[in-house]
Amino acid sequence: MRPLRLRIEHAGRQRGILQPVIEKDYAISYLLAGLASLPALRDPLVLKGGTALKKLFFGDYRFSEDLDFSGQDAPKGERLEDAFRAAVDEAARLLSAHGPFSVEFERYLEREPHPHGQEAFTIRVQFPWHPRPLCRIRAEITHDEPVLLAPEKRRLIHGYDEEDLPVELCCYRLDEIVAEKLRTLLQTHQKLITRGWTRPHARDYYDLWRILDAFGDSLEHEQFGLLLERKCEHRGVSFLGLDDFFSDALVAEAHLHWDANLRPFVAQLPECDEVLGRLKAGLRNLF
Repeated sequence: MRPLRLRIEHAGRQRGILQPVIEKDYAISYLLAGLASLPALRDPLVLKGGTALKKLFFGDYRFSEDLDFSGQDAPKGERLEDAFRAAVDEAARLLSAHGPFSVEFERYLEREPHPHGQEAFTIRVQFPWHPRPLCRIRAEITHDEPVLLAPEKRRLIHGYDEEDLPVELCCYRLDEIVAEKLRTLLQTHQKLITRGWTRPHARDYYDLWRILDAFGDSLEHEQFGLLLERKCEHRGVSFLGLDDFFSDALVAEAHLHWDANLRPFVAQLPECDEVLGRLKAGLRNLF
């Protein structure tokens, strides 16, 4: 097996992505393997969002930065922290087969309590060639989000030559990922209107386009409307039709942050207008 540093550098050149992004993606695989090893977390934490798409559905996809889970009867508070620490310790043990790694773990403390009781942790990974832990990953667990479709188990797509991580993870079905991302657009619009700013969400448009482009025929079209309505009702947002997901404020926000939010993680990024146009056409089948 070639030295890990050479394989990481090769992966960055091959994919046209900066090495720190590749390193984070590599470390995320091992964190997921550590989580999958613990019965207390394996099924109760349901992976969703961009990392689920990258690591469980596509493989060759935009790179992700964080781990997002919905909890299904998952441990909370100190019990969750202890279990997560054990998972991180297992990830460190697995990484040690490839060199002297150092992995740090701590609870992320919000300035104010999260309105939905979300818990978060920060994991810092020092690769063998780092002078200190330079790779930072945040894991967020939402306890109050209802998982409306039965989660599925999928094999981890690690994506690095000469290695295999034979683990399965519990994740959202694609229909629910689509519904939650559409709801996020409505929440983003609400924040833009009420306070004038929000965290960038251009990636949600990109993700929705890629899902519909690759898997649109496999989505449950007849049941999707009800799924989306229930997701929206849970967070107090609503919609009248497809145009609500492409409001002037949302489209302007997407254009403003498109390159900064996506180009470091997508080697061949299409133009924003192209994605929005193709996405809107694809979504018509769901409405």
